[in-house]
Amino acid sequence: MSYKFDSLITILNKLDRGESITVHSLMDELEVSERTVHRYLQTLEVAGFPIHFDRVRSSYRFVQGFNLRKPNLTIEEQLAFALAQSALKNFGAGMEDSLESIASKLAITQKPINNHIILKPERPSSAVEGVLQKIHHACINFQSVEIHYKSLYTHEETIRTIDPHYFFYADGSWMLRAFCHLRNEMRTFALDRILALKKLGDYFLPRKVTPEDELSSTFGVWIGGRVYNIVLHFDKDCPLYQPQDVALKSGGKDTA
Repeated sequence: MSYKFDSLITILNKLDRGESITVHSLMDELEVSERTVHRYLQTLEVAGFPIHFDRVRSSYRFVQGFNLRKPNLTIEEQLAFALAQSALKNFGAGMEDSLESIASKLAITQKPINNHIILKPERPSSAVEGVLQKIHHACINFQSVEIHYKSLYTHEETIRTIDPHYFFYADGSWMLRAFCHLRNEMRTFALDRILALKKLGDYFLPRKVTPEDELSSTFGVWIGGRVYNIVLHFDKDCPLYQPQDVALKSGGKDTA
C-alpha cells in the first residue's frame, strides 16, 4: 500500500473521530509539505468525501451527519470504492447505473464527482488508454506533465509542460484541455498525438475553467479562439434557400 494511500486513511480516521485537524497538524504528523496536505484533502473531496473547514472550531470536519461507519466495509474499502467510482462512473449509462446501485446497497453518500472528466459511453482505444490513465491521475492530483506533442497541421514535434484540467471525447477522438506553458494559455490537445509523457514533480493551482461552459460553445473539437459571424448564402434553386440569410456564430480554431 502506498504512503499516499496510508496518509489518506489517516486523515479519514481523524475526521471520523472528530479530532481537531489543521493543515499544520497534518504536516507535522504525516511529515509532508503544506502543498501535499492540500493535495491530499482535494483528493478526498474529489473522491466524494464531504470535507469542509469549520471556522468556529478552526478544524477540518465531515459535514454534519456524515460518518464512515458503513455495513461490511472498512475505511480502506470505502476509499477504494470512491476512487473507482470517480474513475468509472461516466463510462456509459449501464456502468453509472451499476455503480449507483452498489453505492445504494452499501449506503455510501452520493455526491457529484470528477468535474474534470467529460465522457461519453465509448471506451478509449488501446492506443491512448495508457496516456488517458496517466493524465487522469495528473488531473486529480493537480500535477504538471511534460509531453512530446506532434502538431495536427504542421506535424512539428515539440516538448511542452502542461497543466491538465479535463479531457473529453468528441468527433471520434479523446481530447485534453490544459494550460500550455509554451503558449501561455489554455489549449486543446489530441491524446493520440501525444508521443510521450511524464509526470513532473511540480503541482499547479487549477484555473477557473468550467468544462460545461467551454464545451457548450464548441465547434467540433475546437474550443476558444476568436468568434466569427458566418453568413450562408443559398441559391434560389437550393432546397435550403430562405428569403433572408442564415447567420451562424462559430468559434475559431484552437490548435495546440
